[in-house]
Amino acid sequence: MLTPPENTVQLSSSTKSGILTNLKASKLPNSLRALLNIEIKSGAGRDFFRQALTFKGPSLFRLEAFATGANALVFIATSEGNEFKAVIPGKKKVIIGKSSPRSLASLIQLPLTPLEMVSLVTGTVFSEFLESNSQQIVKSTDGSIFYTSIIESKRELRIRFNNETSFRITELSLSDGGSGALTARYHYQVAKLKSLTVVLPEFEAEVEIKEITQNVEISSDKIFTVVQPSSYTVKRID
Repeated sequence: MLTPPENTVQLSSSTKSGILTNLKASKLPNSLRALLNIEIKSGAGRDFFRQALTFKGPSLFRLEAFATGANALVFIATSEGNEFKAVIPGKKKVIIGKSSPRSLASLIQLPLTPLEMVSLVTGTVFSEFLESNSQQIVKSTDGSIFYTSIIESKRELRIRFNNETSFRITELSLSDGGSGALTARYHYQVAKLKSLTVVLPEFEAEVEIKEITQNVEISSDKIFTVVQPSSYTVKRID
């Protein structure tokens, strides 16, 4: 879990207010297409996947995963608002539930909502936490900004930004009920986010952002609707 800095600089109320205003101005793109290369390390094991992520605001989401090498489709997941659906051809199974951290975690082991997944790969703050009444901002003596927010579900978000001017996220931690559930370290190239190292208790994942295009035109919403084969077993996650 990301730890607050021990040595801090005093910030005035107006400065903190200005920082919060800047954070809230950093919103998700209107739309997004991204290709991700993912390596999952668990003990001595290694798994490789390619993922295609498509997003159209405010809440349309599609994630496709392919096994690298075989190029076999592992799953297709979509969500709109609070509704989530995933089709897993290899298991002839369909998952239906709410757009919650539990839904995505059942597929990719990351306890994130679909919109938080989009925020993760775009380097933006999870919007739900910016509406919290429990937010703290601290400035370290090295110039970095440390931000903490807790929402009603007891999920706690901690973020370290490089400074109070450009607000690039360098590290993020997300916990559920006080346990360190996820930590992400951001890697940039010429101020552009290129990859992330995501660490959970059970495994570590290297996420390479192979391609990403923001605010791209998506003319049809049909791609956000996944067909549910009648012969597949349905599992409900609430």
